[in-house]
Amino acid sequence: MGSDLINVGINMDKLTLPHMLSFMIRGFFIVAALSAFVFLLLGALAWVTSSGEKELVKKAQDKIQAAVVGLLVIVAVLAIMVTLETVVFRGTICVGLTCPPSIPSLLEPEKDQHYEFKVDSAMVGKGTCVVNDLGAFKSKEECCSANTGLTTNCP
Repeated sequence: MGSDLINVGINMDKLTLPHMLSFMIRGFFIVAALSAFVFLLLGALAWVTSSGEKELVKKAQDKIQAAVVGLLVIVAVLAIMVTLETVVFRGTICVGLTCPPSIPSLLEPEKDQHYEFKVDSAMVGKGTCVVNDLGAFKSKEECCSANTGLTTNCP
């Protein structure tokens, strides 16, 4: 007897915070849209069963109007989020609506940069302090002060 597994499409090895947030955001929009649609149907049903009574017809119309406004708000928010993901952030920050979820880590320390003095071959005695991971200087200011009078890019 072999092992019969059913693939449900959830890869637990890659379950991260951005993926969970993406799942929750998509779920929220699905539940909100379904709720607005059900509310719309309930309003239509109330209108049909109102028997022409003005007060019941007015309540049914208000229910339908609220459902349509809710659907419009959902569509507007989705459009704004898609625009933010694709145009503003260009996929660097993505909640998973148009691209795989990616949220850059704000707590990750920046990599230390080192500087070196690079001599300009066209001008004798001139050069610049440039970023080089193997450079001897830990800051541009340190590089500039060590090469006073020789650099062109130091204040």
